[in-house]
Order: sequence, then structure tokens, then C-alpha cells
Amino acid sequence: MTKNEFLKRLEEQVIMPDEEIILTPDTVLDDLEEWDSLAAVAFLAFSDRELGVHVNPDQLKNCKFVRDIINLVSSKLTE
Repeated sequence: MTKNEFLKRLEEQVIMPDEEIILTPDTVLDDLEEWDSLAAVAFLAFSDRELGVHVNPDQLKNCKFVRDIINLVSSKLTE
């Protein structure tokens, strides 16, 4: 999976379909109304299931930007 594909899949996980928000690596997670504990759990399941990467919930909790999330799974992403 490429980084762009990952961003698209992450958008599908945390952005409501009627919103016109496009995630970038510089997107601040706290600015996303939908980024809450349920979205975080959904991401943890997604990363484990789709990427085969177990992300520690404490690491995810420390993420401030989308780029931080990308860094957690970067070993499984291609350019």
C-alpha cells in the first residue's frame, strides 16, 4: 500500500462521507471532529488487519499529526 492509498483509507475511517476534508501528513488530529476513541480503535484494527502492523495504543495516543500515524506504519508503506 502506498502512502497516498493509506491516506485515502484513513480518510474513509475517520471522515464522514458528506464532509470535504482531505487528509495530508500535516493535518492536526485534534482538528478532526471525528478523531475520537472510536476512530482510534478502528485505526488500530485497520493497521493490524490490513497492514499486519500492531500499533501500541499509547503510541497512537501520542500522535498529534497524520504524519505521526504514517510513521507508526511506515515500514509497510511504499512511496
